[in-house]
Parts: sequence; C-alpha cells; structure tokens
Amino acid sequence: MQRGVGWTLALVFVKLLAAQKGTGGSVRSSGSFQAASIKRSRSSDADSWRRVASREVQGISGNLFRAPLVTVTDLIEMAYAVKEYEIAGAPRWASTGGEKFDVVARADTPGKPADAELRSMIKQLLSDRFRLSLHSEMRETAVYELLPDSKGIKLKEVRPGSKMERRAPENPLATRRSSIEVLVSILSNFVDRPIVDLTGLTAEQYDYRLDLQEAVAEKRAGGLPSAIFSSVREDLGLVLRPAKRPIRVLVVDHVERPSEN
Repeated sequence: MQRGVGWTLALVFVKLLAAQKGTGGSVRSSGSFQAASIKRSRSSDADSWRRVASREVQGISGNLFRAPLVTVTDLIEMAYAVKEYEIAGAPRWASTGGEKFDVVARADTPGKPADAELRSMIKQLLSDRFRLSLHSEMRETAVYELLPDSKGIKLKEVRPGSKMERRAPENPLATRRSSIEVLVSILSNFVDRPIVDLTGLTAEQYDYRLDLQEAVAEKRAGGLPSAIFSSVREDLGLVLRPAKRPIRVLVVDHVERPSEN
C-alpha cells in the first residue's frame, strides 16, 4: 500500500527535523521513553492522512512522540539521521513495503526534548523493543553528484538583511530559503541513492524556487524518480549525475518484531 501525499510530506518533514541539529526543547537529564505503545498498524492510508490533516499526528508534541504507519527502517532513519539507501541488511518485513507499526511513546520528564535527544530516545526504543543491533561500514555504492548546470546556477545567495522573494500565489511552497545542506536533504527524499554535493556553493543561505508537486505525486505512485531531475535542472540550474563513490552505511545485524502492548 502506498502512502498518500500528505503522509509522505509529514514523514519527510519529521526526517528532515531529525537530520538537523537540535536547537529547541529543554535540556533533559535522561534520554528515554517512560512508556511506549507499539502495535501493528491497521490504519488505511486515508485514515493516516486524515489524522495528519487534523493535526493528530505531529511527530513530537510536548513529551509525546507519535509515529503512525512506520516501518522499522523509517524509525532507523529518524533515529540515526540517515536515508533508506544508507541502511543495509534489514529483512523484508522491516523495510519499505513491509510491516508497518503505530508508535506512541511518552518521555520520562515533561517538556519537548531537543532533536538530538529525541534521536537518542528512538535509538533506545529500537534497541529495547525491536532488539535492533547494527554497525557502520564503508561501501562502494551508486550515488548522484549534485553539480552546476552548464547554463548557470539559479540559486541566489542571501545577503544580510535581504528579504525573501515574494511567493508565487499558484504554488507558494515552491519559494524557499535554505542552506545547500538542507536543499540536499530535501532532494534526497525523492531519489533512490545518496546525493554528494559538488556545487561549490558555500554561502550560509540561498533563495530559490523548487516545484516539488510532480516529484511528490511520483513518490506517492511508487515509481522510479524522474520528475525531480527536471525540477533540479529547470528550477535550480543544477544537475544530478549518476556516479559511484564509497559511502558509510548502517548494516542491520539483528532485529525482531516487537511484542504488542
């Protein structure tokens, strides 16, 4: 069963938060969940999207963490700030297209945990409830190199005090401001291999327009990525070039189905 666009974007958002440095939340003395419910998901994709739309699902709200309709590899991605293609050795039932779970867990103290602590808590949850053990190693693998297009880069460096370009009313989410690192994280959600930044762009932030509507629809349909390549070239003046490079991957040594509670 494929996820709907809304849940796809919600999960992408949670993973992007996990991939960035934690800046919010109070400092915590303990990094664990006081109680956690993990059950095989029986929700339909439409049910999950309705819960996202109604704000029932927020990832982390206060000290309550919700992750409906997730696989084990989804949780590994959140906990270790990696993409699916940086995980190897997971059994089929634990991977994309495998068994999905509804996870609800409450931290042991009040207040929203910082992002780094939330990752640590999810790691502990994976260890305690899924008996997950893994190790990292370097592997030669297929990647995409992000390079400037011959026609010129369209990203604009943000100058101190400059205002963001006015958003287009027909697609307001296409107008963005971010670092290259965040841009690479966004693009990585729509391709099937790691992206290596070779743009040479080093400014703190850039303004750009990036229309992801076709890429999101394509991801929802479960097909191979294609729309993102034209969007990157036409909107950003960059290209994604296939190549092979050694990258660090997480190798799953052991994982078990959790007992429901």
